[in-house]
Formats: sequence, structure tokens, C-alpha cells
Amino acid sequence: MLAGAVAGNPVDWNRFAEHCQGIIASWCRSRNLTEADRDDVVQESLLIVLMKIHQFRRVGRGSLRAWLRAIAWRCRCEAVSRSDSVLQLQESHQHFVLANDQISELEEEFERLRKLELLGRCLESVRQRVHATTWLAFQQLALQNIPGAQVAQQVGLSLEAVYAARWRVVGQLRSEWRRRAGGAEFPLPPVLQQRDSDDDIPVPSESG
Repeated sequence: MLAGAVAGNPVDWNRFAEHCQGIIASWCRSRNLTEADRDDVVQESLLIVLMKIHQFRRVGRGSLRAWLRAIAWRCRCEAVSRSDSVLQLQESHQHFVLANDQISELEEEFERLRKLELLGRCLESVRQRVHATTWLAFQQLALQNIPGAQVAQQVGLSLEAVYAARWRVVGQLRSEWRRRAGGAEFPLPPVLQQRDSDDDIPVPSESG
């Protein structure tokens, strides 16, 4: 249903909108909003959902509900801010700030998980292309943080070859990330930036 709504399927969008409307209306009732205020919040929230649905990423059970509640908070706060009640305005401002923070945190978490998912696909793609020994050396040295000398002994390579294997894989990861991320630079994780004191092989700026 969500995928169809994002793709613009009218039937899926209507079903998705009804589902969202129920969640938002339930939240309004829990805040003791009048029927008129509830209708306003539901309509304004659904407009925001329509505009931002392409940005939503499900990251676990309850993420859609949390996203919708944050949007409803924002709409309610904006409505109250237009009223003449000073007390309501102060309360609205506090909730408005909280709602914005919650939405920002959710969006940041969605983006972090999206990058982790993309990194996982890049790692798997590179793993399938390189020699098994090269990947094993990279995995133990860069991901498991095993000392280079120990890795060299375990995989049967020289210490220099172990370090070269690591940076060969990192270079291919950069290229794969750019290809999948539309040319964006690869955000090299700290664990892949670490170098042993006896690693005198330059870190490659490009794949190779």
C-alpha cells in the first residue's frame, strides 16, 4: 500500500490516506480537540503527507505512526499560533519546537539507515568481484580490526599485500558508492580510515 501510494497509484493512495486519517484523528481525540479543530488538523496533515511521502522511510514498527503524529503536532501548533490566546500560543510554541525536533530526528535516522543499507549493498557487490583472499584480508583488517601481521599469517599473504588488499577494496567501494549514489562521494567510515603504524602504502584517492 505504501509503495503504491508513493508511486502515485490512486487506489493505494486512497487506502493509505484513509489509514493516515485514522491515525491522525485518533491522536486529535487523545488531545481533546474539538471536531472542527480535528477536521482542520487532519486535512492540513494529509496535505503535508502528500507533499512529503516520497521522503518517508519505514525504519521499524511504529515509525509511520510517529511520523504522522509529529506532523499533526506541527499543524496543531500552527493553528493555535494563529489564535488570539496568549496561553495557547505559548503552549503551541513549545510543542511546535518539539514537533520540529522530532521530525528532524526521524529524518536524520531515516537518512542514516538509508546510507547503511546502501553501504551494505556496496560491500556485497565488491565482495563478489574481488578474490576471496583479498576480501578475507580486508574483512579481518578493516572490519574486525585484527592486527596486520596476524591477518597476513592467517590468509597466507605478505604484510604489504594485506594492506594493499584493504585499500584495493576501499577503492572499489568508493567507485561502487558513486555509481549507486549518483556521483556522491563515499563517506568513508572511521573504521576504514584507520591505518596501522607500519602501513606505508598510500591511501588511494580513486578506485584501483
